[in-house]
Amino acid sequence: MGAGLIGCEFANDLAASGHAVTVVDPSPRPLAALLPEAASFALQSALDKLGVVWKLGASVQSVDHAEGGAVVATLPGGEQLSADIVLSAIGLRPDVALAQAAGLTTDRGIVVSNHLQTDDPCIYALGDGAQYAHASLQSASRPLPYVLPIMQAAKVLAANILAERQGGVLAALRFPVMPVAIKTPALPLLIAPPAPGESGAWDACADHEWQWLDAQGALKGFALAGAASAQRGKWVKALAAV
Repeated sequence: MGAGLIGCEFANDLAASGHAVTVVDPSPRPLAALLPEAASFALQSALDKLGVVWKLGASVQSVDHAEGGAVVATLPGGEQLSADIVLSAIGLRPDVALAQAAGLTTDRGIVVSNHLQTDDPCIYALGDGAQYAHASLQSASRPLPYVLPIMQAAKVLAANILAERQGGVLAALRFPVMPVAIKTPALPLLIAPPAPGESGAWDACADHEWQWLDAQGALKGFALAGAASAQRGKWVKALAAV
């Protein structure tokens, strides 16, 4: 369930290992929220060749146990898919219950300053549950559920814990350009998506290379597919210069 980043990575790995894979997602194409349309369809075609079956524009309504240890996933209209295993890859939602119980400000995640501090300066947050405040995010603060933001935040957190103990100055978190590598060997992808809500559109600028331009024509993101992923350095430099 889910044709996002994790769902497509699992589909690629399992299909390449000889498993029969069916992917169900309400979107009209895989990774619709991240990729330009042409890149999305290129990924779908690459996974087609591995035998992946797509049920797009549909959601799993229920999953029930069947005889012999199998499970049955029911789609809208009553279509049923029998499977040995159902994997749920339908996205992340930060669990903010503990933070709320502690009286901390929460939104889509646990709201933190650019020092990673919550309302209580003795309590820090980072990772999938944190909602970062930083100028490079361009719009409202938001969670960043990827590995590179966690690594950057962890370095700042470590520095600030030491600074507190030693009476030093707290470090501020500044995110560099952090492209997301989508690990689908059938078609490797690298994407630096625009900020949510950013006004603009994808533009194909070379074979398997796309740029996101805002309403003023400024570069706000990029996507690379296949061999074009080798152009990472060029695009990271261009985006960092904006």
